Amino acid sequence: MREERDGAATILKMKRAADAGAASSKRRARADDIQPSVRLALDSLRGTAGRRVGGSAAKYRNKITYTVHDGAVTLSDLASDVCNETCLAICTWIREKGDAANVAYWHEVSVKCNRRGTALVKLLFLCSSSALPGFLEKDVSRFVKDITESRSVECIVAQHMLTTAKPGKEEEGYIRLHGEYLTEQTPWGDPYIISPDTFCEINHDIEDKSWPFLEKALATSGASAVAPFDLLLMGRDANPAFVSMYPRMPQFRTCFALPHCPRVAGDLRKNCELFVAPALAADDAPASEGKHPAGDGAAPKTNTALERPVSGTATRAEGSDDAKVKQTPLGDHPAGDEAAPKTNAALEGPISGTSTMADGSDAAKAKQTPLGDHQAGDEATPKTNHALEGSISGASTMTGSKDAAMGEQTPSVDHPAPPSDDPPGKAAPTALTGTSHESSAPTSPGTPCSNARKVVIEQVPSKFGYSDKILALNRGPGGRPISVLVNSGRGGFAESTAQAFIANEKVAQIIYVTCNQKTCYADADILLRGPLGFYVHDYASFDFQPGTEYVMQVFDLRRPRFRTAVLPVGPPGSGKSTLAAALVQLLGPGAAETVERDQVFADMRTALPSLKASKKATHERVLGLLSACAAPVVVYDSTSGDPGGRDLIASTFFSGGAAAASAAPATRTVRNTVVLVSYEPTETEWLLNNCMSRVGHVAFPADAEAARAKIDCVLSGLTAPQDGDPCSVPAGGCSRLIVRVNPALTTPADIASVVGVLLVLSPKLAVEVAPAFENVLAISASHYA
Repeated sequence: MREERDGAATILKMKRAADAGAASSKRRARADDIQPSVRLALDSLRGTAGRRVGGSAAKYRNKITYTVHDGAVTLSDLASDVCNETCLAICTWIREKGDAANVAYWHEVSVKCNRRGTALVKLLFLCSSSALPGFLEKDVSRFVKDITESRSVECIVAQHMLTTAKPGKEEEGYIRLHGEYLTEQTPWGDPYIISPDTFCEINHDIEDKSWPFLEKALATSGASAVAPFDLLLMGRDANPAFVSMYPRMPQFRTCFALPHCPRVAGDLRKNCELFVAPALAADDAPASEGKHPAGDGAAPKTNTALERPVSGTATRAEGSDDAKVKQTPLGDHPAGDEAAPKTNAALEGPISGTSTMADGSDAAKAKQTPLGDHQAGDEATPKTNHALEGSISGASTMTGSKDAAMGEQTPSVDHPAPPSDDPPGKAAPTALTGTSHESSAPTSPGTPCSNARKVVIEQVPSKFGYSDKILALNRGPGGRPISVLVNSGRGGFAESTAQAFIANEKVAQIIYVTCNQKTCYADADILLRGPLGFYVHDYASFDFQPGTEYVMQVFDLRRPRFRTAVLPVGPPGSGKSTLAAALVQLLGPGAAETVERDQVFADMRTALPSLKASKKATHERVLGLLSACAAPVVVYDSTSGDPGGRDLIASTFFSGGAAAASAAPATRTVRNTVVLVSYEPTETEWLLNNCMSRVGHVAFPADAEAARAKIDCVLSGLTAPQDGDPCSVPAGGCSRLIVRVNPALTTPADIASVVGVLLVLSPKLAVEVAPAFENVLAISASHYA
């Protein structure tokens, strides 16, 4: 029977590998067809030295896997001392105390060490099914006893293999030899559990350096007690973020967790039970129980369950008693100790396809009946966890206020589902559902809004199933904006997942973490493109695997995009029209429009009898076109030599855009940016040659002498933009970027790419990456309230 199961598992693995290979080929094809400005923006950010955080290249790995050869391993200089010493102790035991006839059965050893130096050990045994029972009884039992007595080991598990093909994370079959989990700490000392094979951080030093950036991004999201957001967690960072950030950020009401890995899903449920639910219950305690009242600016609020101030900065006292609170390994508490967290034996194995909710109420903590309380082998009855009130089958259940937690469950008709890239024949995933509980303690007087908070956890069995879940979140009337913290993994997003983030207008922020530059290109090309795309508000990179090509990059993506007026400033022949055409083509349909003054003037001159009437009509027509422009970017193709005229053009566009954006959710504010492309220096003869080489220009003299006279006239009256120039802007203010270029040295396509970069970066980042653009003289930024 075991051989048959292994054969079926091998076939399933081959099918999944084929599906993954097809998806990978599609992602590679997308990565080769990236918008040039997006590629340039990402390359510029990655190359900005001030945004790169380094780390020690020696002994940084707190997780390592070694293949065992006759009881010996070759140790890596990259692994921590605890990892290597534990692996060495295991191999020494195999050689010196193990049965010599069984040495070959020990195939592989993996060690994960926490911040306290305690280890989780996973072993792979390679032997026949008939030999396994005797091996476990004769060798392994003695090994566990000796190792746990001599080393600080919290958990030991093993998996049995008939061939060298490793079992997948979705497969059961753990042989639990000692303990259930490893108790890890966040950078701030908060405990959380990690089960074997859960993908987790491998570099504590870089984790300490990167997590304050993640917390700052969430703290500055725009969420507040008056206008709260919801939080969506995806990927390997879900558990530490869930334990360390969500409980102490009350501006985030519902926390949705959509893990793909069944191990991560199981850990989320357990961490919710042990740490998050008690923390939420502590937040519900009245102010008289030691909590500072709302609005007390003299002292930071403290989450008594997790013992860390609620603030935007991260602190961790190395070796302090506070940092070691609740660090006792799970299961070591004496029976009946009500103060200690209870262990749920139900979660010893992976639970797939389920959605759970836990909270800090006594009712939720009272029901801890293990799974499988019906007769073994009863295939007709679905296993039920009475503690979580949900079926453990592929379907999910939701109790409580589902509409309040998620809003409408049907995608909006205004945003159709993105094209699916699911493998052929795969059934469409169901919308997100889950058990929920609302923490409903009475709010204190003066509290801006309800303190109700929820957690919804659902495993998404396939990475192609995220799009429907994301599209369904908070889409109904009154649905809150959403901040997303996601680690995309080395494979990146499925295309439908990235499209779903764009299509769900409630997604206001994505904190996107990646370690693969190629898939980052492909994901960013969707997330940063188009009128509904995001922009990079902040960025940092971290050497989480020093000495390798893998760099951890964190992008704080925000919406709405800037409404941007691009005004080329220069005389005839400098390349303004060519720039406008290149920029519109670069950004794509609906993302940018051009208003060409010369064409409008030519039309008015043909229709009206006098020059004065034509100029007046041209002025009115231009302002009307700018006000009616629905695209987030407008390129005004004119000389734009007068500072007052530039302000009028920008203000008219911004005012019209504000009216057009009035249908957007109230939480969205229109951001205004002016990009002035100043062509300097300019020589009359060079400009004249360019003008005379143009064919059929609608409003420029065909005679060379007349053209020369017009160029000289324009140059004499042109005022180039300067840093610190006054600027009259509409309510809400704006940012102004000045891009100085030499048109004789820079092609319009290159200038368009640089301007395209500025459109997907915040003004602060745009100035930082400016040195990367060799042919741009300078980029400067000003901000006007």
